[in-house]
Amino acid sequence: MKINECPTVLITACKPVVVILFSYLCLNVAAQDIPEPDFSQKPYYYKDGKLNALENQDGIQKIKPKGMGYGGAEIVYEVPGINSPVRLSSSSLRIIIKNEGSTDPSESFILVSGEIKKDTRRFKTGKVAGMVRSNTTDDNRVKIHAKKVRDNVFEILSDAAIPPGEYALIPYIKEAGIVAAAGNAPLKMYCFGID
Repeated sequence: MKINECPTVLITACKPVVVILFSYLCLNVAAQDIPEPDFSQKPYYYKDGKLNALENQDGIQKIKPKGMGYGGAEIVYEVPGINSPVRLSSSSLRIIIKNEGSTDPSESFILVSGEIKKDTRRFKTGKVAGMVRSNTTDDNRVKIHAKKVRDNVFEILSDAAIPPGEYALIPYIKEAGIVAAAGNAPLKMYCFGID
């Protein structure tokens, strides 16, 4: 090997290491750019370098019987207004949550699409079986998972692109399989719209 060939060989051999180090540094810088959420278990959306509050509503529980109760019932939570003032796009949707402890934050919330009825948004959270069982599965939940940003800070991601519409992140108790509200008590919901 000639002396003037050494730098080329050295650069070629080091290229994978440089790429890996550069990628690692970029990921760490991106994680440090996301500010620390003020509160634990409260979702925020990340935009323009800062965390912003989602629309915070008290959902009112309604039980909607089907077929005079023989077809079971739907459990819905209603919030006022036909559109959330928080408007996001599917491509720029970044939900950040602080979660202390060992619980997966994507198992502490469900993401539900809503429907507009008169002047309210309705978010169906479950069904109660009746005497006649239905084979239809019109589930309006969006599958989500969590990605760790750093210790105790996570990003909630959807498993697929989210279509335009109204959405709510709703507290959920996985073990009980129910939305975390008792009876007709209002339920804290974090709403937003996708345009």
